[in-house]
Amino acid sequence: MFAVAAACRTGDAAAMRTLFAANVVAVVDGEGERTGPESVSRLLAETANTDQKTSVSVESVNGQSGLAYRKAGRVVGIAALSIEYGVINRVWLVLAPDKLRQWTRGSFDIEPPQTNISDR
Repeated sequence: MFAVAAACRTGDAAAMRTLFAANVVAVVDGEGERTGPESVSRLLAETANTDQKTSVSVESVNGQSGLAYRKAGRVVGIAALSIEYGVINRVWLVLAPDKLRQWTRGSFDIEPPQTNISDR
């Protein structure tokens, strides 16, 4: 995970490609899917380096290691990563500001909303 964060910080998509499965899939909110190490590594590197002012840190995302992208202290992206057989095989990237408010407030584990189920 730290290798991915380091590659994101430097924009080194080539180094990042070696960390992904050949059939890696990234799901981006509002944009659909990207497939393959080339496309997914470029996506994560570009998310961090659009203006060289975005920091990347390893954080707990839904109880697993993931990445938090911050700009001026505000979370601008969250990436949850699934690792299988030593390589990353799935990435979920959240960029929508309304979905990131909880992260900016400092709660690092997003929990599903609680629902009340009445007894019958």
